[in-house]
Amino acid sequence: MTSKAATWTGAEPLQAFFDSAPCGLLSSSSNGTVLAVNDTFLEWTGYDRDALVGRSHFDELLTLPSRMYYETHYWPLLNIQGFVHEVALDLRHRQGHTIPVLVSAGSERSSKGEVKLLRYAVIAAQDRRAYERELLLQRRNSEQAVKAKADFLAMFAHEIRNPLCAVMLQAEHLELELETLVQDKPPYWSMREPLDRVLRLLNNMLDISKLDAKKVTLQKTEFEIGDVVRAVVHSLQPLAEARNLPLHMHIDRALQNPVVGDPMKLDQALTNLVGNAIKFTEKGSVSVRASRLPPIDHCVRVRFDVVDTGLGIAPDRQARIFEEFEQADSSTSHHFGGTGLGLAITRKLVELQGGRLSLVSELGQGSTFMFELTFDPSPQPSR
Repeated sequence: MTSKAATWTGAEPLQAFFDSAPCGLLSSSSNGTVLAVNDTFLEWTGYDRDALVGRSHFDELLTLPSRMYYETHYWPLLNIQGFVHEVALDLRHRQGHTIPVLVSAGSERSSKGEVKLLRYAVIAAQDRRAYERELLLQRRNSEQAVKAKADFLAMFAHEIRNPLCAVMLQAEHLELELETLVQDKPPYWSMREPLDRVLRLLNNMLDISKLDAKKVTLQKTEFEIGDVVRAVVHSLQPLAEARNLPLHMHIDRALQNPVVGDPMKLDQALTNLVGNAIKFTEKGSVSVRASRLPPIDHCVRVRFDVVDTGLGIAPDRQARIFEEFEQADSSTSHHFGGTGLGLAITRKLVELQGGRLSLVSELGQGSTFMFELTFDPSPQPSR
């Protein structure tokens, strides 16, 4: 049995194809006089064919603002390069209302290079315009919400931190007095620990709100990579010793010369990563490495790795832990504490410096957090 596709020998008439195209089609002479128009265009605009062909110019069918744009921008560009793709214009319906469209056009030239024919394809853009307006509105609302959250958290943190610092100072004095009066520590001896935790939470909330609101800027300072890494390790060495964890560091010898960047942002990112590694590692060790990579355009490229032998992170959780208030699993916060803001802050700090934070981890084997940053070389002579 022969299929219809095999026996079909006819062809769609060109005029039928032209008239029923899903977009408006129109051609005009070099001076803009309409030569042909399809049924789709006539249906959209409400005009009769006889009223357009040979009697009207294409630009006369546009609203006044679009007509001015057509004459000053669209037509000169079409005349120079021979085509224009999807420019937003407004057609004027026969009854007076506006029809948003996207207009593409091409020209046919004579052997002398003169324009002799123009062809237009008109696509209805009302739904697209509405969609773009909705996206713009949502973006504006989102930006306003982020700014409002940042302003609120800044005010909240400021109002809470000042009295909290005063309470912490009084708790420290109280502990010193109790230490001289009693031999055994009372039940409330470690009262500063929960206060420290609250203060860290407030600082993290303030940091994440500033980063979300793009209120954090990079500072350009001359420094040495090794100095930052050593400062981070030195500040967290007591925490590692309290957990009986060796804290190792390796700084590439090729990084002895100064660079220009933001040492404070780098310090904060590394401190968050190393502090997390120590907190979630119960046995084994934690290592910090800074390695120089091949330069690009005379810039200094450095890779930072923080390696631990801790719990590891399941594959289905690895992408989510970089989001705000996310941790490896629900039991993590109960056992180790924390709010899940540290990695989100670190990711934003690394991205602010032009890098990308990534992770390689295996359950029960540990994790490696890594990122690469590019620094300008110091204008000072190498030491």
